[in-house]
Amino acid sequence: MIVMQGINGRALGQEGAVGVLQQGAGKDFNCKTACWAGSKAVEELFKQLQIALNRYAAVASFSPIYVDSYIGPTTVSAAQNVAMYLYGRTDKRVDLRSLAVDKETIAANALALMAQLRTSAETYSLPEVPAPAKPTVAEKDAHDEAAAGQQEDGGGGGGGGGWMWWVLGIVAVAGIGTVGYLTWKRNQAGGYEEDDYSEGPVRSVAGPRVRHSAAHMAGPRMSYARRAARS
Repeated sequence: MIVMQGINGRALGQEGAVGVLQQGAGKDFNCKTACWAGSKAVEELFKQLQIALNRYAAVASFSPIYVDSYIGPTTVSAAQNVAMYLYGRTDKRVDLRSLAVDKETIAANALALMAQLRTSAETYSLPEVPAPAKPTVAEKDAHDEAAAGQQEDGGGGGGGGGWMWWVLGIVAVAGIGTVGYLTWKRNQAGGYEEDDYSEGPVRSVAGPRVRHSAAHMAGPRMSYARRAARS
Protein backbone atom coordinates (compact mmCIF):
# COMPACT_ATOMS: atom_id res chain seq x y z
CA MET A 1 0.00 0.00 0.00
CA ILE A 2 1.12 3.55 -0.70
CA VAL A 3 1.35 5.88 2.27
CA MET A 4 0.60 9.48 1.36
CA GLN A 5 2.36 12.26 3.25
CA GLY A 6 0.82 15.66 3.84
CA ILE A 7 2.09 18.96 5.19
CA ASN A 8 5.11 18.54 7.51
CA GLY A 9 5.09 14.78 6.98
CA ARG A 10 1.64 14.27 8.53
CA ALA A 11 0.24 10.95 7.31
CA LEU A 12 -2.92 11.39 5.25
CA GLY A 13 -3.89 7.74 5.17
CA GLN A 14 -3.38 4.75 2.95
CA GLU A 15 -4.69 3.82 -0.46
CA GLY A 16 -7.90 1.88 0.09
CA ALA A 17 -8.59 3.53 3.43
CA VAL A 18 -10.74 6.55 4.17
CA GLY A 19 -8.78 9.69 5.08
CA VAL A 20 -10.13 13.22 5.01
CA LEU A 21 -7.77 15.95 3.84
CA GLN A 22 -7.74 19.33 5.55
CA GLN A 23 -8.55 22.60 3.77
CA GLY A 24 -6.83 25.92 4.40
CA ALA A 25 -3.67 27.91 3.70
CA GLY A 26 -0.66 25.78 4.57
CA LYS A 27 -2.77 22.61 4.84
CA ASP A 28 -3.50 19.73 2.45
CA PHE A 29 -5.45 21.82 -0.06
CA ASN A 30 -7.19 25.15 -0.56
CA CYS A 31 -9.88 26.40 -2.94
CA LYS A 32 -11.19 29.28 -5.01
CA THR A 33 -12.86 28.47 -8.33
CA ALA A 34 -10.82 25.27 -8.18
CA CYS A 35 -9.00 23.46 -5.39
CA TRP A 36 -5.22 23.10 -5.43
CA ALA A 37 -2.83 20.87 -3.51
CA GLY A 38 -0.73 22.07 -0.61
CA SER A 39 2.05 19.52 -1.12
CA LYS A 40 3.61 17.38 -3.84
CA ALA A 41 2.01 14.26 -2.39
CA VAL A 42 -1.50 15.72 -2.49
CA GLU A 43 -0.88 17.10 -5.97
CA GLU A 44 -0.06 13.59 -7.16
CA LEU A 45 -3.14 12.25 -5.38
CA PHE A 46 -5.39 14.77 -7.18
CA LYS A 47 -3.84 13.80 -10.52
CA GLN A 48 -4.41 10.11 -9.84
CA LEU A 49 -8.04 10.89 -8.96
CA GLN A 50 -8.49 12.65 -12.31
CA ILE A 51 -6.88 9.72 -14.13
CA ALA A 52 -9.22 7.32 -12.32
CA LEU A 53 -12.25 9.44 -13.27
CA ASN A 54 -11.25 9.37 -16.94
CA ARG A 55 -11.58 5.58 -17.03
CA TYR A 56 -15.35 6.12 -16.72
CA ALA A 57 -15.64 8.75 -19.45
CA ALA A 58 -17.25 6.47 -22.04
CA VAL A 59 -19.68 4.71 -19.69
CA ALA A 60 -20.61 7.75 -17.57
CA SER A 61 -21.15 10.07 -20.54
CA PHE A 62 -18.53 12.80 -20.17
CA SER A 63 -15.44 13.88 -22.08
CA PRO A 64 -12.09 12.95 -20.52
CA ILE A 65 -10.85 15.73 -18.28
CA TYR A 66 -7.48 17.47 -18.37
CA VAL A 67 -5.12 16.04 -15.73
CA ASP A 68 -3.51 18.98 -13.92
CA SER A 69 -4.23 18.22 -10.22
CA TYR A 70 -6.68 21.16 -9.93
CA ILE A 71 -10.16 20.13 -8.79
CA GLY A 72 -12.37 22.51 -10.77
CA PRO A 73 -15.85 22.51 -12.36
CA THR A 74 -15.07 19.86 -15.00
CA THR A 75 -13.57 17.49 -12.43
CA VAL A 76 -16.62 18.02 -10.20
CA SER A 77 -18.99 17.29 -13.09
CA ALA A 78 -17.06 14.14 -14.00
CA ALA A 79 -17.05 12.93 -10.39
CA GLN A 80 -20.79 13.46 -10.09
CA ASN A 81 -21.44 11.58 -13.35
CA VAL A 82 -19.30 8.67 -12.17
CA ALA A 83 -20.99 8.61 -8.76
CA MET A 84 -24.40 8.35 -10.41
CA TYR A 85 -23.15 5.66 -12.80
CA LEU A 86 -21.78 3.50 -10.00
CA TYR A 87 -24.88 4.07 -7.84
CA GLY A 88 -27.09 2.63 -10.58
CA ARG A 89 -24.67 -0.06 -11.73
CA THR A 90 -24.07 -1.66 -8.32
CA ASP A 91 -27.67 -1.78 -7.10
CA LYS A 92 -26.90 1.17 -4.81
CA ARG A 93 -24.18 -0.72 -2.93
CA VAL A 94 -21.51 1.81 -3.94
CA ASP A 95 -22.81 5.30 -3.23
CA LEU A 96 -20.23 8.00 -3.82
CA ARG A 97 -22.75 10.77 -4.34
CA SER A 98 -22.16 12.30 -0.92
CA LEU A 99 -18.40 12.49 -1.69
CA ALA A 100 -18.95 14.29 -4.99
CA VAL A 101 -21.19 17.15 -3.87
CA ASP A 102 -18.74 19.94 -4.69
CA LYS A 103 -15.03 20.61 -5.24
CA GLU A 104 -14.27 20.98 -1.53
CA THR A 105 -15.90 17.64 -0.70
CA ILE A 106 -14.17 15.89 -3.60
CA ALA A 107 -10.76 17.29 -2.62
CA ALA A 108 -11.25 16.42 1.07
CA ASN A 109 -12.28 12.85 0.22
CA ALA A 110 -9.87 12.28 -2.67
CA LEU A 111 -8.33 9.21 -1.02
CA ALA A 112 -11.63 7.40 -0.54
CA LEU A 113 -12.87 8.39 -4.00
CA MET A 114 -9.74 7.27 -5.81
CA ALA A 115 -9.66 3.94 -3.97
CA GLN A 116 -13.29 3.12 -4.82
CA LEU A 117 -12.96 4.33 -8.42
CA ARG A 118 -9.96 2.08 -8.99
CA THR A 119 -11.68 -0.92 -7.42
CA SER A 120 -14.85 -0.47 -9.49
CA ALA A 121 -12.89 0.19 -12.68
CA GLU A 122 -11.13 -3.16 -12.25
CA THR A 123 -14.44 -4.86 -11.49
CA TYR A 124 -15.95 -3.59 -14.74
CA SER A 125 -12.70 -3.97 -16.73
CA LEU A 126 -12.58 -0.31 -17.67
CA PRO A 127 -9.39 0.60 -19.55
CA GLU A 128 -7.27 3.63 -18.80
CA VAL A 129 -8.19 6.59 -21.01
CA PRO A 130 -5.59 9.08 -22.31
CA ALA A 131 -6.13 12.57 -20.92
CA PRO A 132 -6.58 15.48 -23.35
CA ALA A 133 -3.36 17.20 -24.40
CA LYS A 134 -4.87 20.64 -23.77
CA PRO A 135 -7.44 21.93 -21.27
CA THR A 136 -10.79 23.35 -22.32
CA VAL A 137 -11.40 27.09 -21.88
CA ALA A 138 -13.25 26.45 -18.60
CA GLU A 139 -10.49 24.16 -17.36
CA LYS A 140 -7.80 26.69 -18.27
CA ASP A 141 -9.61 29.51 -16.43
CA ALA A 142 -9.96 27.37 -13.31
CA HIS A 143 -6.36 26.20 -13.69
CA ASP A 144 -4.98 29.75 -13.92
CA GLU A 145 -6.92 30.99 -10.90
CA ALA A 146 -5.98 27.94 -8.84
CA ALA A 147 -2.32 28.29 -9.85
CA ALA A 148 -2.38 31.92 -8.70
CA GLY A 149 -3.94 30.91 -5.38
CA GLN A 150 -1.35 28.18 -5.00
CA GLN A 151 1.41 30.75 -5.43
CA GLU A 152 -0.19 32.99 -2.81
CA ASP A 153 -0.16 30.03 -0.41
CA GLY A 154 3.59 29.74 -0.88
CA GLY A 155 3.92 27.64 -4.01
CA GLY A 156 2.22 24.51 -2.64
CA GLY A 157 2.88 21.49 -4.78
CA GLY A 158 2.85 23.37 -8.03
CA GLY A 159 6.53 24.06 -8.43
CA GLY A 160 7.53 26.64 -5.80
CA GLY A 161 7.04 30.35 -5.35
CA GLY A 162 8.87 33.29 -6.87
CA TRP A 163 11.44 33.34 -4.05
CA MET A 164 12.83 30.07 -5.37
CA TRP A 165 13.74 31.64 -8.72
CA TRP A 166 15.61 34.43 -6.91
CA VAL A 167 17.61 31.83 -5.00
CA LEU A 168 18.39 29.89 -8.18
CA GLY A 169 19.50 33.11 -9.89
CA ILE A 170 21.85 34.01 -7.05
CA VAL A 171 23.32 30.51 -7.03
CA ALA A 172 23.87 30.66 -10.81
CA VAL A 173 25.66 34.03 -10.63
CA ALA A 174 27.80 32.84 -7.73
CA GLY A 175 28.71 29.71 -9.67
CA ILE A 176 29.78 31.68 -12.74
CA GLY A 177 31.89 34.00 -10.57
CA THR A 178 33.57 31.03 -8.88
CA VAL A 179 34.43 29.40 -12.22
CA GLY A 180 35.94 32.66 -13.47
CA TYR A 181 38.05 33.09 -10.32
CA LEU A 182 39.35 29.51 -10.44
CA THR A 183 40.24 29.90 -14.12
CA TRP A 184 42.21 33.08 -13.33
CA LYS A 185 44.05 31.34 -10.47
CA ARG A 186 44.91 28.40 -12.71
CA ASN A 187 46.34 30.73 -15.34
CA GLN A 188 48.39 32.53 -12.70
CA ALA A 189 49.82 29.22 -11.47
CA GLY A 190 50.71 28.28 -15.06
CA GLY A 191 52.68 31.48 -15.68
CA TYR A 192 50.18 33.63 -17.60
CA GLU A 193 50.68 36.85 -15.66
CA GLU A 194 49.07 39.88 -17.24
CA ASP A 195 51.82 42.30 -16.17
CA ASP A 196 54.68 40.17 -17.45
CA TYR A 197 56.32 41.73 -20.54
CA SER A 198 59.64 39.85 -20.66
CA GLU A 199 60.92 38.78 -24.03
CA GLY A 200 61.21 35.23 -25.12
CA PRO A 201 58.91 32.32 -25.97
CA VAL A 202 55.79 31.61 -23.95
CA ARG A 203 56.68 27.98 -23.56
CA SER A 204 58.93 25.40 -25.17
CA VAL A 205 57.37 23.07 -27.70
CA ALA A 206 58.38 19.85 -26.03
CA GLY A 207 59.08 20.93 -22.49
CA PRO A 208 56.93 22.01 -19.54
CA ARG A 209 55.07 25.31 -19.25
CA VAL A 210 57.44 28.28 -18.72
CA ARG A 211 56.54 31.35 -16.65
CA HIS A 212 56.90 34.80 -18.23
CA SER A 213 59.36 36.01 -15.59
CA ALA A 214 62.98 37.17 -15.49
CA ALA A 215 64.00 34.14 -13.42
CA HIS A 216 63.43 31.88 -16.42
CA MET A 217 65.09 34.12 -19.05
CA ALA A 218 68.76 34.17 -20.04
CA GLY A 219 69.38 37.76 -19.06
CA PRO A 220 68.05 40.31 -16.60
CA ARG A 221 64.58 41.74 -17.07
CA MET A 222 64.46 45.19 -18.66
CA SER A 223 61.65 47.70 -18.75
CA TYR A 224 60.43 49.25 -22.00
CA ALA A 225 62.17 52.52 -21.11
CA ARG A 226 65.61 50.88 -20.73
CA ARG A 227 65.17 48.95 -23.95
CA ALA A 228 64.34 52.15 -25.79
CA ALA A 229 67.43 53.87 -24.35
CA ARG A 230 69.73 51.08 -25.56
CA SER A 231 68.31 50.91 -29.03
